[in-house]
Amino acid sequence: MDRNIPALVTTQGTTQGTTQGTTQGTRQIRKHPLTLPRPAWLTGLILAAGCAAFGVQAWAAGSDSGATRPAVAPVDADYTAGVSAVKRQAWPEVVARMNAVVQRDARNADAWNYLGYAYRHLGEMDKSFSHYERALQINPDHRGAHEYLGEAYLQVGKLAEAEAQLRVLDRLCRQPCEELRDLKAKVAQYRKDHAL
Repeated sequence: MDRNIPALVTTQGTTQGTTQGTTQGTRQIRKHPLTLPRPAWLTGLILAAGCAAFGVQAWAAGSDSGATRPAVAPVDADYTAGVSAVKRQAWPEVVARMNAVVQRDARNADAWNYLGYAYRHLGEMDKSFSHYERALQINPDHRGAHEYLGEAYLQVGKLAEAEAQLRVLDRLCRQPCEELRDLKAKVAQYRKDHAL
């Protein structure tokens, strides 16, 4: 028998090992030197399962996302209600909820972006543009703000500015992304509708 193999236990209780030979009825097992102790292994599994269950993501310094804070933030009831209002197209509620969010967290680029989106749907274009610009001051790589700003430019007939946002999205999206596809389709539709 090879003397470098760690001990094994058979179903009859026979242990074969490197130094003990074969003995009946013993359950001694010699572990491989690289085997983790069970508590550390179990602790790691519990930690990984807990992180997955609660959606915790690692936030590495120097990540290329342009984020200014961790990807997972504490839940904000106004933000959650505001996003729900966007889905229902309840624009005045979106404005109220997202204004409450930015009062507490002036660096929340997503909330500023939603404010721009709501004001655009309310036809208040000056407010829409200023809120998109604020989102982009906080996070210059905010793809949603670039997309919606481009759509706002199309809404007021500024094709060149919309195409500039399209170029920014083309640079930001390493692979085709939803924001790029959506704005590209809107620009194409605008060109078709205006025979350009």
